[in-house]
Amino acid sequence: MPELLQSIQGLLVTLASFVVVLSVVVFVHEFGHFQVARWRGVAIDTFSIGFGKTLFGWRDKKGVQWKVGALPLGGYVKFADDADAMSTAPREKIEDPAALAEARNKGLFHAQPLSTRSMVVAAGPLTNFVFSIFAFGLLAFAFGRDVPSVASVEPNSPASAAGLRPGDVVRSIDGQRVGNFQDLQRLVALSPGRTLTLVALRDEREVTVQITPRSREDNPQMGSIGITHDSSPTNREPIGPVEAIGVGAANTWAIIAQTG
Repeated sequence: MPELLQSIQGLLVTLASFVVVLSVVVFVHEFGHFQVARWRGVAIDTFSIGFGKTLFGWRDKKGVQWKVGALPLGGYVKFADDADAMSTAPREKIEDPAALAEARNKGLFHAQPLSTRSMVVAAGPLTNFVFSIFAFGLLAFAFGRDVPSVASVEPNSPASAAGLRPGDVVRSIDGQRVGNFQDLQRLVALSPGRTLTLVALRDEREVTVQITPRSREDNPQMGSIGITHDSSPTNREPIGPVEAIGVGAANTWAIIAQTG
């Protein structure tokens, strides 16, 4: 019974975390649409986080209805002339030039020039992109960077044969900078059977070794060298704000590359 309760508790925590993260991502995305639309003079009817019955909301001085829906799985910005929350265009297309000009002056989204509509549409994903860089960068600045140090060396492993020792800090592999242990794992995993030049810091001196990753037993297409990593919170080094932004950009790009 205690195990079942722990499983249920873990599931609830996971679901709650998912809802919180999704809500933040959706809010940032829709806020991007909202801000650019307001900047371009587009009339906005509703800004909603979630769908369904309104839990609470208010209308601001510019007439925008802000609300939170009962189903927190998404959100939307509804423009004044949208047919629905999906920003569907009105059924009747404005053909008359005078009527089109009047609709544009009123700020109706679907009557705006292509340039304005394109900027509003692109603002959502672009804002998510910038926010992701900022969020990852803030975490890196607050908690520092993982140090790619060796905690232990497996006997009769490529690392042992190359002369790596516990305490060594790997700085580069084949000329590619190793900023954290994940970088090291990635470069090694991609090179089974290929000799690599590894530069490590040992007792404040640089040492260079040649190392040939072996194929992993569970996946022969991936390499390993037989080391473990010190993942303790104390094994981190502080970084400055500029470098933190670089880390944020790198992490964001890695996620984009992984998701295709």
